[in-house]
Amino acid sequence: MQEILVSVDGSAYSLKGLVLGRKLGKQLGMPVKLYSIVPDTQAMEDRRHAIERSLESLAGDKPKLEVVPDTSPAQHLAEMARNETDLLLCMTTHGRRPVAEALLGSVASQVVRESGRMVFLAGPKMREDDETPIQQLIVCVDGSPISEDVLPHAVELAQMLKARVQLIHVVEPDAMPGRGQRHSITDNFGSGSGGGSGGASDIMESNYVQSVARKLKEKFGITADWDVLHGENTGEAISSYASAQPGAMLVMTTHGRGGVAQVALGSVSHAVLHEAKCPVAVFRPEESL
Repeated sequence: MQEILVSVDGSAYSLKGLVLGRKLGKQLGMPVKLYSIVPDTQAMEDRRHAIERSLESLAGDKPKLEVVPDTSPAQHLAEMARNETDLLLCMTTHGRRPVAEALLGSVASQVVRESGRMVFLAGPKMREDDETPIQQLIVCVDGSPISEDVLPHAVELAQMLKARVQLIHVVEPDAMPGRGQRHSITDNFGSGSGGGSGGASDIMESNYVQSVARKLKEKFGITADWDVLHGENTGEAISSYASAQPGAMLVMTTHGRGGVAQVALGSVSHAVLHEAKCPVAVFRPEESL
């Protein structure tokens, strides 16, 4: 049976993932279970009681809770995600910047790196009071094959949620940041019907994302809207854009590198997770290993 698995660690913050889990569970008609990993069997009862106390203040039915022992929570969760294809994994993340990530580590980052599955993340600024169903998946592409590896997964998720697909591409900027103008692959650009004032330059910038939308139509029968954003800070441009869209979930790939490589290269996905007010689904393709 398909289910939503929400990983919690006993902290009140980790229960933020339950907000996302319940939203997905209600929309998909799946049961939600809390799952917590402790270092050894002696810690199981204390962890169970701590979580049950935290749940007392939450409205609604209390989800089923399972506590298991393992010295490596991230590896345990990644293996579950790889091997149990019927579950959707939800977690919270602090969305730390790359240097802090390298110094402090992150269970969520390791799970994304090692699971080979889409992981659903609630960042520190995700709105907990937003009960709007997920109506659109905002899929981030950047011109690289790796960014497009998420597309089949996004299409499957959109079909499950009965949500629209919105493609976005951020370009660095001669224009104002965060400008957004929704387009469809049926728009007639030659006659300027897309709106806005960018003219020929906007058409040139949009060639790539238009081609991705056409591929989705040809391969999956999905009609995707698309948009080109302008901004020096890609993560902030994406987060700002998604915040203005009702019922949004961001979907993106990440290289998911750890340690020194991550510090050197930075990470748009970390910036998005830190700022996004909506849920974020992150996928790391095996090709990026």
